[in-house]
Amino acid sequence: VLVLAARGRSPAHRAALLGTAAGILFGLSAGLTKATVEQIDDGVLAILENWQVYALVAVGWASMTLGQRSLQAGALAPAVATQMAVDPITSVALGTLAFEETIHETPASAVLALLAFAVMIVGLVVLALSERD
Repeated sequence: VLVLAARGRSPAHRAALLGTAAGILFGLSAGLTKATVEQIDDGVLAILENWQVYALVAVGWASMTLGQRSLQAGALAPAVATQMAVDPITSVALGTLAFEETIHETPASAVLALLAFAVMIVGLVVLALSERD
């Protein structure tokens, strides 16, 4: 959907939409890598028997292709900002929802993590807005 939405847009909007799509796929690649590596104790042949490794190859190729297309759109700042913001968001969402991982044990550490996350997002928004079309 994001790739289709990027068609016919200005360079900055195209870069942001393609960067967002790439960031989502980079996060998905992280989840698929985790699922693949968890099977490594069963041996290389066991890894090759599972769908995750093939999905990882396909998603890895698609994420790198979209990442490059976002950079080639002509507006570097929104391409980089969206990739850098969406990748960790997707990775954390997949980790907590699909792998039942926890982020922090104490309320203080959770508040600090949310504060750091907010600072990251503000910095990336400033970066994305610094290059206007």
